[in-house]
Amino acid sequence: MKYNFKGSNQFKDKPKFLGLKRNAYLNVLVLGIFIALVVIIGKNFRSQELKTISYAQTANKFSQQISQLKEINKYSNPQDIWIFQYATQFQKPEIGKSVSLLRYQLACLAHKENGYHANNNCGDGGLACGMYQYHPETYTGFRKIMMSEGLTDHVGSRLNDQDAIQTTAYALTHGLENNWGPIARGMCF
Repeated sequence: MKYNFKGSNQFKDKPKFLGLKRNAYLNVLVLGIFIALVVIIGKNFRSQELKTISYAQTANKFSQQISQLKEINKYSNPQDIWIFQYATQFQKPEIGKSVSLLRYQLACLAHKENGYHANNNCGDGGLACGMYQYHPETYTGFRKIMMSEGLTDHVGSRLNDQDAIQTTAYALTHGLENNWGPIARGMCF
């Protein structure tokens, strides 16, 4: 066996492909991957921007349409008008009774007490009647207090929705809210 001490060819110049060495191929490959990532990420950010803009524009458009519908159908019946009117009149923000809360409570009570007129029966063995299921003495007592304070000029009727709403709005802001079970049980705050 003959030894060649001149060295082997394994560390000598390797054949070149298209005139480039192995390190050059790796550099080109890394550069290509980098460019591809930049392009993909750039397109992704661009499409996210467009999606964000289109979602914002769509949301704004729907918001405007909803506002217009609310304005058209602000009050669907006279009871809603009176609820807003008396919630505005009797609001007491200093005790946490804002217009919004009063509107909610008045509508909630009307729904819980008689289904907003879906059920016009009198409760408590026929004693509690009307939109807010007033007993005659309770209703008359509240109205007399309101008359003494100059808030109304007549006793009216517990069966009259406008009178009942006005009386209930007054009661809810003058410490009398626990006369209704749904309020006392926390069903209408």
